[in-house]
Amino acid sequence: MTRINLPPIPENAFITCDPGSGGTGLALFFPEHPFPMDTKVIKCPINDWEIKQRMILSTTDAYLVDMYERGCRKLFIELPQYMNSVKGEIAAKSNALGKLLMVYGGIKANAELRGYTTKPIIIGHWKGQLDKHKVNIRIKKIIGAEFEDHIADAVGMGLYLKGKFK
Repeated sequence: MTRINLPPIPENAFITCDPGSGGTGLALFFPEHPFPMDTKVIKCPINDWEIKQRMILSTTDAYLVDMYERGCRKLFIELPQYMNSVKGEIAAKSNALGKLLMVYGGIKANAELRGYTTKPIIIGHWKGQLDKHKVNIRIKKIIGAEFEDHIADAVGMGLYLKGKFK
C-alpha cells in the first residue's frame, strides 16, 4: 500500500480509528495541520462474519504497518460501549456489540504488536450524543469538508484531540 502524495510523517503524528463490524474508518493527523492528511475506510461486502472480521483486521493492519514504516507511532481508537437505548438493545441482542468488541480488540492488539502506543477514546467524551450525520455537519463547519460515515467519526476524534471539535 503506497501513498505517493503523502509527505513525511512528523514525530507527533497520530492515527484515529473508528472500528466497526460494518466498516472501519481511519484518519492520519499531523500536529501542524488542522485537517487529516490521509483517510481510509475499510468495508467488506461479504456477510460471513469470519471472513469479514479477517478482512477488516488484515486491511487495517496493512495500513498501520505502512504508516508505522513512515514514522507514525500513536493510535487513538474509539472504545465500544453499550448504549442504553432502543438501538443499543437491538445491537446487544444481535451480537453487534460483541462483533464490534472483537474488531476493537483485534485492531488494538495488532497495533501494539507493531509497536504503536494505543489509547482508547470514549464516545461520550469526544462527541457526546451526536450521531454520524451531526458529526459530519460539525466537521464541515470546522474544516469545510464532509466525509463518509466511518471516516467522519475518525476525523471527528482527531479534531477533538486537537481541541477543535467542541
